Amino acid sequence: MKKLLPVLLIVFLVIMNIPSAQAVSLSPSSGTLPASATQRINIIASPPSGADAVQIRLILTGSATITSYTGPTGAAWSPGPIGVCSGSTTFTSTRVCVDLANSGTITSGESLGSFTIATGAEGGSVSIARDTDNGYLVGVSIVPQTGTVGTYSIGSSSLSLLPNTAIVDNPRYIILMGALSLILLGVTVYRVYPVPKNNH
Repeated sequence: MKKLLPVLLIVFLVIMNIPSAQAVSLSPSSGTLPASATQRINIIASPPSGADAVQIRLILTGSATITSYTGPTGAAWSPGPIGVCSGSTTFTSTRVCVDLANSGTITSGESLGSFTIATGAEGGSVSIARDTDNGYLVGVSIVPQTGTVGTYSIGSSSLSLLPNTAIVDNPRYIILMGALSLILLGVTVYRVYPVPKNNH
């Protein structure tokens, strides 16, 4: 058992140093929205170290339209959102396109504002993805993040939403929990069924 502990320690350190995928995420990030209704969706930061600005580029497809965008509050976000959609707006019916700068650094879990969508009357589904220009500014370099960030179905009338699950952008915690479970299982089996001593 003593020989096993250094191996387990090395595995633990390797797992903790797996780089996490940094991105903007949404809350709620999935669920069922009622038809012919509005829903506000929050944009949550998960930046790489040292990021002080972000380009938010989101694309909506499906049975809904974007009706507004509200930027984050606080003096650190002065001068506020810079709209880079067509006509220098912060949103269109299918896009959120905003540049934000922070006087310090952006912290994980910090709000990057919110936007409202209006769902259609006929049901269907809605998908929101990060466009190719979406990403954080670290120094003079943009660290891009793309891919689907929210999926919703349009129901008849009831509302059923799931909270943001940012852990999908950071799978090392899933790996860590699995590794710890295996370690616990191994220790339990060792104690319940000890290896018989060889007296020869």
